[in-house]
Amino acid sequence: YKRQGIACQYLENGSLPNVAIDNIAAAKDAVAHLISLGHKRIGCLAGPASNVLYRDRLTGYLRALTDHAIPVNMEYVSYGDSTFQSGYEMARELLQAHPEITAVFASGDVMAIGSMKAAKELGRRIPQDYAVVGFDDLDITQFCDPPLTTIHQPMFEIGKYSMQTLLDLINGNPTQNQRLLEYQLI
Repeated sequence: YKRQGIACQYLENGSLPNVAIDNIAAAKDAVAHLISLGHKRIGCLAGPASNVLYRDRLTGYLRALTDHAIPVNMEYVSYGDSTFQSGYEMARELLQAHPEITAVFASGDVMAIGSMKAAKELGRRIPQDYAVVGFDDLDITQFCDPPLTTIHQPMFEIGKYSMQTLLDLINGNPTQNQRLLEYQLI
C-alpha cells in the first residue's frame, strides 16, 4: 500500500492518501439550503449503506436536521441504488407514504432526477410543491426541468491533486494523508 491513494472516496480505518471533498459538510449544507427555504419535512434518498460516501451524506442530512432543531424521522429516509430508477421508486414510495414531505435531499444526482419524475407523476410541482437537491453536479442536471440544485465537486482538481499525490508516492516524496477540496451548492 505504499504507492496507493484514493480519489473521491476513502477506506474507513485506512491510512491511504485521499483527495476528496467533505461529504458530510456538503450534504449538511445542501439540507440547510432546503431548510432556509422553509422546508421542515425533508426526505432523504440515501445510496447503498455499504458505501462510505453515501453514509457520510446521510450523516450530513441528519446533522442539518438536528442543528436546526427539526425532529429526525427515519421513515423519511429511503435506501436504494444510485440509479434513476431507484430514485424514482424511492421518491414515489416516500411521497405516497408521507405526503407531508415537501423536499428531498438525494445523495446523488441520478436519484434526484428520478425523484423529480416521480413527484411530477404524483402531481407535485417543482419547486413550488416539492424541492429537490442532488449531489455530484452531473452534466445532465442542466437539462432537467427545472434545473437541479446540486453539490458541485471540483472533479478536475480532484484528478489533478490525485495525480500529483500518485507521482509523489512513486517518487518517494512526502504526501498529505488527506486533501479536502472546496465544493459548491449550485
